[in-house]
Amino acid sequence: MITFLINYSLELSAFLTGLMLYRKLQPGIFKLLVLLLFFTVVNEGLSYLGFYTQIHVKKTLIYAIFFIIECIIFWRLFAVKQKAGKRWFYHSIFLAALILQVFFLFRYGYKQMNSPFLNVICCYTIFLGISYYYKLYTEQKYFDITKDPFFWLATGIIIVNFVHLFYVNAIFLNVFRNDPNRFKIFKNLNTIGNVIYYPLLIKALLCSSKLQKQATI
Repeated sequence: MITFLINYSLELSAFLTGLMLYRKLQPGIFKLLVLLLFFTVVNEGLSYLGFYTQIHVKKTLIYAIFFIIECIIFWRLFAVKQKAGKRWFYHSIFLAALILQVFFLFRYGYKQMNSPFLNVICCYTIFLGISYYYKLYTEQKYFDITKDPFFWLATGIIIVNFVHLFYVNAIFLNVFRNDPNRFKIFKNLNTIGNVIYYPLLIKALLCSSKLQKQATI
């Protein structure tokens, strides 16, 4: 109950921040992040209330669909920062990741945690963040990255997905898989990741708003 309240409060705070700043977000594509946060809040709320169980739908299926949507949104967000000559590579990586996600979902199913599927999700999202870091590193111009919404978004997705990647692969270890506290460990790790992730998303939204840009001039 406590971990849910912590996580849900963070998710709701990020969504409400995005909602209040929605018309001021720049570039316009950043509004997709608010849509993702809306899906997150609704999905987590319905899951906690047991809605999916009541309608006899596997919660793991809903989360699998959510993760795919999340990947698509992050792909679209970072696409606007890609140079024209490198977009073919960027889009090819996305297409390969999407094909792998669908393949592993059909191959190993959705009725329980699908580690290969989640590994692809985490690795692809980390790739997006690191590739943006590389872009910043190679650019021949100076600017304050602390005012760059994509920098904070990239930082958030890298951190939270490394936390998820750790748990997803720890499940392959017998000592961890047989640990009766493994689900409690997952909830704690997830909460730690979210405590870092959602404040970074809020920072990204603030930087993306016209109000924040005007305040820093």
